[in-house]
Formats: sequence, C-alpha cells, structure tokens
Amino acid sequence: MICLCKTDRILKLKWLEQSAKEQKVLDTSKYILNDKQAEKTYNFTMKETLKNGNEARLNNGGVLGGWYVYITKGVAGNKAPSAKEFQLLLSASGATQLTSLSESAVTNPEKTIIKTMPSVQSRSSQVNDEKSSC
Repeated sequence: MICLCKTDRILKLKWLEQSAKEQKVLDTSKYILNDKQAEKTYNFTMKETLKNGNEARLNNGGVLGGWYVYITKGVAGNKAPSAKEFQLLLSASGATQLTSLSESAVTNPEKTIIKTMPSVQSRSSQVNDEKSSC
C-alpha cells in the first residue's frame, strides 16, 4: 500500500530478475504489474489506479493529500496494520494523522476520515460519544 502511495511504478518481480541478469537497470514500462485476478476480485484496474495515484501525488501532495485521519483506539494491530504501519502509510499517502477529535484538532470535518473497528462503523452514535469524550 505504501508503494501505491509513492509511485506509479509497481513492477513484476521479473523486472528485478532481468535487470540482475543483464547487469543493468532495465526500462520499467514492460514490467508494470498486471494482476487480473486482483483486479477482478476488487473491481479495479491497476493501470487506472496507478494513473489516479500519480495525478493525486502531483496535484494534492499524495493520494490522501489534504485529508485528516483519526484511528480510534483498538484498531491498530487488531486485524489491521500496527500503529507504526498506520503512521508510515498515512505519511506516504500525504494525509495528516489526528491524535484527537477535539474541535481544535478537527479543522475540516468534511476532509476528516475516522477509522473505527468494523462493529463500530455501523453505529455513528459511538463516534459522536467518542468525540464528546475527547
């Protein structure tokens, strides 16, 4: 996920193998990853995803450039990335990680993402309760 945030050059392993075999860094254009099974399973196209990511990096400072993200307690490491991995991912994406949902921290609610546990996501009152206790 960090690679998708940072570059539009997501390559097949064959690029590395061929570059080593030829003792030079080969052009990457023929080795862009093409995972038809993942594209079908998750209903996306890698080519379009990489193009959109590149545009977001150029225009917004990252795929989540200009966005704020708050990770609620209990999410990190619980069938999700660790807290450190979340920090790396958010940094790579251009997002600003919030450590609080206080009014002074949430300067733009329309551009704020709150990552909760799956069982909490369907209960918006839980998020409101958490915000009022911050």
